[in-house]
Amino acid sequence: MKPIYAAETHLDGSMTVPVPRTVQQGTPDEIYRRFTASGPKDDLGRSPDVIGTNTVPIFEDPEMTSGLGDLTAFFFVCHNDQTRKDCGQTSLLPGAHHEVEKFFRQQYETSGHVGTEGPGWPKLNHDVPNRCGQIYLSDAVTVKFLDETSECTSDRKKRPRPTPILMEPVSACIPVFPR
Repeated sequence: MKPIYAAETHLDGSMTVPVPRTVQQGTPDEIYRRFTASGPKDDLGRSPDVIGTNTVPIFEDPEMTSGLGDLTAFFFVCHNDQTRKDCGQTSLLPGAHHEVEKFFRQQYETSGHVGTEGPGWPKLNHDVPNRCGQIYLSDAVTVKFLDETSECTSDRKKRPRPTPILMEPVSACIPVFPR
């Protein structure tokens, strides 16, 4: 699946590794094992010691109940002209932090697990052309932001249209998430 709107909608703090460019063979478990083994520490199996190419672990705790890293704040500094639509690096889904908080509460109340690999948020989608698509945002959250402006990606799945943060060179942005 190729991102649209010049953005890959995701929650920061997720482990990422490059997805395969070829169709993956085998069972979903075999594909998952190869996917997690492609990080810098090679094949550790399903373990909190698995690290993505972005240096984020797949789980933040030994019990494997936290599938997202900690994040306190964003701070963006723009080094080039990003004042035109589809030329910036940062987009947001306004209000998504509220929906994500509700979703995390549901996950925690259901299983004690929060983030990817918790209830309602598998790490991989095996129903995409390469059989190994990384799921960056739970469908339960994504669906809240679909509207008449949403379009489909190559996997025929509707995606929310994020709001780009348009900035001039040397501009800075600190998103504020009110309660």
